[in-house]
Amino acid sequence: MDQERLTLLLDVIKEEERYYRRLKELSLEERDALVRGEIAAVEQGRERCEQDLEKARELSTKRQELIDELELGSDDRLLADSAVSALDGGQAERLRHAEDKLKAAATELYLENKRNLGAAQRTLDYLSFSLKAFEGDRDEVTYGRDANKKVSTGGIGVTKLIDRQA
Repeated sequence: MDQERLTLLLDVIKEEERYYRRLKELSLEERDALVRGEIAAVEQGRERCEQDLEKARELSTKRQELIDELELGSDDRLLADSAVSALDGGQAERLRHAEDKLKAAATELYLENKRNLGAAQRTLDYLSFSLKAFEGDRDEVTYGRDANKKVSTGGIGVTKLIDRQA
């Protein structure tokens, strides 16, 4: 086994994991800035995310190239069990540890992005609701048990904000 390439693979995996963790931190900062309404901070965070994401993609490509060169690849895992078990104990352990940390960082980033997507969707839904409420039709209102039936107010208008949305 090419020790130099194996060491390089370990370094690439560790660096890729570092970028995933940094992307997660930036994602948290960006969401907090969005909640505070600091649009400039959100834009700066987005730019940093894009730069770090590009670097993570480069590292991922380099990692896969090294795995292929060292014939450590697997269809269902990052690293094939049989290939890693052929390494001496210390190398195999370091490689598995690095692989586990990389997977954990990627999973954490995925889950954080999923939460951010949900938060963004809820924000957009609220904005849409607000816009519809303020510009909605003031001639029809629904109340109580008959909420599914529209009742005309006879042009009198709506007296409450929620009435306009209903």
